[in-house]
Amino acid sequence: MKKIGYFAEPIYEDSAREVWRLYQENLDALHGSPEITENDFADMLKTSWKGTDERNFLIYQDSAPVGWLKINGLDHEDTGWISMLVIAENYHRKGVGTFAVHFAEKYIRSAGKQKAGIHTTDDNIPAQKLYTKCGYTITEYGECTTGDGESRMGYTFEKIFE
Repeated sequence: MKKIGYFAEPIYEDSAREVWRLYQENLDALHGSPEITENDFADMLKTSWKGTDERNFLIYQDSAPVGWLKINGLDHEDTGWISMLVIAENYHRKGVGTFAVHFAEKYIRSAGKQKAGIHTTDDNIPAQKLYTKCGYTITEYGECTTGDGESRMGYTFEKIFE
């Protein structure tokens, strides 16, 4: 059986089409806004590397982009955040999410943080299972506003690095 290899690469505005495609494909699970355009993603990606707080990566299997990972909070005290993790539908439950979470943890640790955090809504069961499998614990349950402007209940997960 061939071992599947994933890797992550920093992304900039020229990757907006792939990021937008992944976002649109997962719009329901993300409770995202359908009004967000490819140009909106290009603008976001253009500015994300100008500061030091946020980084965006495409996750690849071979040469195919199969995920988008956004990390932020890098300018803050002790916690870095996985603020977006989107995996192409036909790559769900194939190890891409686990790879992306572990990659994010390494990146966050290299920025000198003591822990990583991530939020998800209470209806996103696959994400909750992934974070629990990766060693995260629930630290908060409460109301949050999602990308579509709706108020939903959600979890905050955290993992302390040893």
